[in-house]
Amino acid sequence: MAHPLLCARRTTLARAAGVAGTPLVLPRTRVVRPADVGPVWIEGFARRNGHETSGTVALTFPARKLIVEYTRPAPSDGSAAHFQAMAVGLPSSKVVALKRRPALVIRQGSDQTGHNFG
Repeated sequence: MAHPLLCARRTTLARAAGVAGTPLVLPRTRVVRPADVGPVWIEGFARRNGHETSGTVALTFPARKLIVEYTRPAPSDGSAAHFQAMAVGLPSSKVVALKRRPALVIRQGSDQTGHNFG
């Protein structure tokens, strides 16, 4: 939780959204609210030869032990069907909607090592 991305640097939510070039949708559920966001981390998104590279933003919600990652380009087509297919092979995972956009949720510590991020 303290440093969720290898080689990442800490930044602000506004800067992360600007560098990523897309709005970062914050969860608003009975468990976690936008006001619960903690440190924001960013990895990648450097410009090389005028082209933007890929990268990841990690939003932490320390009080809830939750990390939300946004990756560009997306590692999937972003459809609920694709996330459902991924969830089949991931124990303790499920598909949820964040502002009507599908997202894959994985319970922290649910892999065979007991140390995966959630």
